[in-house]
Amino acid sequence: MYRSYFFTVIGVLGILLGACFTTGVSILIFLNLLSFGIITLIPVILSLSSYSPAEIAENFVIAFSRKEKTKNQYEKALIFFRALQKYSIGAAVIGILIAFIAMLVKIEDKSMIGYGLSVSFTNVLYAATLILLIVVPFTTALKKKLAE
Repeated sequence: MYRSYFFTVIGVLGILLGACFTTGVSILIFLNLLSFGIITLIPVILSLSSYSPAEIAENFVIAFSRKEKTKNQYEKALIFFRALQKYSIGAAVIGILIAFIAMLVKIEDKSMIGYGLSVSFTNVLYAATLILLIVVPFTTALKKKLAE
């Protein structure tokens, strides 16, 4: 899985970048530091509340490892990635709500409506990308290993 995973990630990111370029706007419009921080930091902090950094790293290694692990280790790693998915979805919802509240506070400024909506959708884009590129492949690899 190791090699094919990285080629897949590069391919998917290439497709996403290509899709961004075809919109005719700058790629910078898809970059939002607040959204990126919310979507990455909240899941990491929540993960650290239940797992040590060593346990988190071990869960990633287990999915890539060619060495046989125990069923218990695979199941624990699967629990971690399922939790990461839930944390990412929750972070996206929080990001959307923050953007909507900021937009509604300045509702009289019509330019803020477009900005608030774009930040909301950026949160969804980042969370979906995180889930698609990290959670789904690792969860699938672990499920395959459990089925063997």
